[in-house]
Amino acid sequence: MPTVGMGRGPATLGRQFGKMRRPTSLGAKLVLIMTVVALCGTVAITVLLASIITPSFTRLQDAAIAGQVERTHAMLSRYAAEVQAEARAYRHSAGLSGARPAPAGRTTPATRSPAADGFAEIGADGRVVRAKWSGPAVSSLREHWVALLGRTDVAHVLDRRQSTRFYARLGHGVAAIGVARRGRAGDADTVQGYVATARVLTAAQISEALGVDATIDLGSGGAAATTSGGSRATIVVPMIGADGRAVATTRFALPGDVSRLGRRTLALAVAGSILLLLFVLIVLRRVIAHLVLRPLLRIENHMRRVRASGSLALLEEDERRDEIGSLGRNFNAMLRQLRDLREQIGVQSFDLGVPKARWP
Repeated sequence: MPTVGMGRGPATLGRQFGKMRRPTSLGAKLVLIMTVVALCGTVAITVLLASIITPSFTRLQDAAIAGQVERTHAMLSRYAAEVQAEARAYRHSAGLSGARPAPAGRTTPATRSPAADGFAEIGADGRVVRAKWSGPAVSSLREHWVALLGRTDVAHVLDRRQSTRFYARLGHGVAAIGVARRGRAGDADTVQGYVATARVLTAAQISEALGVDATIDLGSGGAAATTSGGSRATIVVPMIGADGRAVATTRFALPGDVSRLGRRTLALAVAGSILLLLFVLIVLRRVIAHLVLRPLLRIENHMRRVRASGSLALLEEDERRDEIGSLGRNFNAMLRQLRDLREQIGVQSFDLGVPKARWP
């Protein structure tokens, strides 16, 4: 027997616990249903907002990054174009002694000095005739400047163009190089040689021009790339050399303000949706309690009084024309029928000589 009792104990406790968990009143069931509906609505709204807001702000962030990449390309191209313009300005001069600096109107925020750092005259056979370096680190960079000119096939780089530009490594830095054909004034087809100009580009100049904290990486190349990590996006823009390949890259990071704004907007939208659903849930609960639960409770209490006392007093009717009002009217009709039946039984008992029953 103890064994049987122990075996039935967990099952009995489980049934009792299940009864405790199940809502028994109509109000509790309605509240449970509305809570489930509110939770499902919150999840649906969250998914909907995430599918709309997140991609929109992601596209804005991508557009901002693409704009910054284009701006960097434009800055690098403009900087090299100024050096190319200086080479074109020197190509008709008699030599380096007659060189004149480019007009100051060509300067940009990234170029403090309008003049090139290095100049060189190259013969028609590609040999360096004369080279001059007046920029920073004169002793060391002049050797790198001459070595760069010696290993560069200027005629191949120019091809059929009168002038061109490119970037090249110069010592431990990067310089923009401009090359132009030399010839007599008014005779562009006669090639007497070439003129090359160079201007060093530093990370400080790039940072000033772009308004970001930029660095120059000499150990990497390739196409422009963007790497997103955390709340910042790292942008890498190549500097193209004479052979069309990257000789260095400029690297800088952009704060992910747009993505962060998107996440905050999504969080605020979800929080607002949850608060709105809670408010609607509370309002619906009060409305259901006023329109459904209270009238049903009034009818239930009157039925209990009828059962306890035997009184067939009618329920006070209201003017409602819905199911609750119909229930009250039908309940009163039933009470009237019971009252009439009671009176008929009393009359028949009197006619038969049976003592009248005591009715409350």
